[in-house]
Amino acid sequence: MSGSAARAWNKILTTAGEPAPPVGTPLLESFSEMVRVAYAEPRLRQLYPWTGMRELHLSRCTESRPTWDTPRFGTLGGGRYYVEGPSGSSPRIAATGSTQAAVDEVIARLPPGCGLAFVGNAEEWAAHERAQTSRQGMTVGTGEVAAVRECRMSSWSTSSLKTSASHQTSPSRQSQVRSASRSRGADVGRT
Repeated sequence: MSGSAARAWNKILTTAGEPAPPVGTPLLESFSEMVRVAYAEPRLRQLYPWTGMRELHLSRCTESRPTWDTPRFGTLGGGRYYVEGPSGSSPRIAATGSTQAAVDEVIARLPPGCGLAFVGNAEEWAAHERAQTSRQGMTVGTGEVAAVRECRMSSWSTSSLKTSASHQTSPSRQSQVRSASRSRGADVGRT
């Protein structure tokens, strides 16, 4: 998780998205519970969270303008939750009485290749994704794009790349991706 994503999660976990820590109303308690359950899920925790209108939004990048390609979810009152999205005009996907069921709905609808939040805004993320898939005419699968993206992200360590990439690609493919990344870096340095 990037430092900015970690700070955003911490703030939301502390204040339920309010300017100050909330004083217990049933709606705020339900929202706080939803945020805690979402944070407990590793696939959601690696995204950048933000709140608005008692909804928890998740972005694939850490700066403003967020991506609008992940579902959002919120509270209905009476211990009920909803999932909508990904865009603001998308219809409701689900309404449930279980926080975990709402979180599971969000996870099931994450975009393919959704991984660690990109350090930057949505436009920079989109340009980065295009560059990664078209660089030197190289065709790669979603897992490899994620592995290469993680190499380029300034806030990630080599150990986090190895951990994340090992879950997405085979060891031989990881070696090919790293080798291709090194050779591209060497080519750039020569020009």
